Amino acid sequence: MKRYHAMLLAVFAAVWVWAAIAPRHPQDWLLENYLVFAFVPLILLAGRHYRLSNFSYTLITAFMLLHVVGSHYTYAEVPFGTTLQHWFGSARNMYDRLVHFSFGLLMVYPLREMALRVARVRGVWAYGFPLCWCWPFLRRTRSSNGGWPTASIPRRAWPSWVRRATSGTRRRTWR
Repeated sequence: MKRYHAMLLAVFAAVWVWAAIAPRHPQDWLLENYLVFAFVPLILLAGRHYRLSNFSYTLITAFMLLHVVGSHYTYAEVPFGTTLQHWFGSARNMYDRLVHFSFGLLMVYPLREMALRVARVRGVWAYGFPLCWCWPFLRRTRSSNGGWPTASIPRRAWPSWVRRATSGTRRRTWR
């Protein structure tokens, strides 16, 4: 492990330990950290065989730090989110939107790098694949009744074979 990677891991570990000490909602903190428990070891193990650039590891660490801070407070109670709320004149805490935007912004480059190195994708596909991987997460919205996230692409824009295959499967509130 390079010195720079060890420094990133140490910064992340320090912030994670801070977030683990007296989180506002311990059950929510545990639930939101299951992905951290899965992906940090996966990144460390995969890094032995598929090295990414320092820039990619920095972007991944930045996203994970935003996530860990959000898990300490819960996304709806992060103090910086209140500041964003006042800046944008919103009625809600904007930290969750910042983290979701950051997912797309910070994770596309590492995904492109993996597509280039692992899948050996070239040309326009090297830019298209990472966007296709991040787009479903970025294009999700809450339904009007507060239910599960639904695709924000209108049904009339779907290909006809998809409309036929899914007719009768959607709840009335999703239309």
